[in-house]
Amino acid sequence: MTITRQDVEQIAALAKLRLAPKDIDSVRDSLNQVLSLVDRIQTADVAAVVPMRHPRDATQSLRADRVSESSRKAELMALAPATDGDYYLVPKVVDTE
Repeated sequence: MTITRQDVEQIAALAKLRLAPKDIDSVRDSLNQVLSLVDRIQTADVAAVVPMRHPRDATQSLRADRVSESSRKAELMALAPATDGDYYLVPKVVDTE
């Protein structure tokens, strides 16, 4: 299958794309290259290929689910210049007026 200039114009219209007339030939050539690649892929002999369950058929290494860090909340809140309970107070940087 080969895409013509008219095909590109129709596809662009259906997709509501505005192509410059000078770009239509470039787009046509690119689409024809993609279709050529698809045709080559379709000729590949895949009869002996076993389908994969997932592209990454590797086993995932799991680790034990345990706490590895302690809470440093009090230490970090003490470093802040201003706080209100569990919140850091910061200067207003966006003016809504």
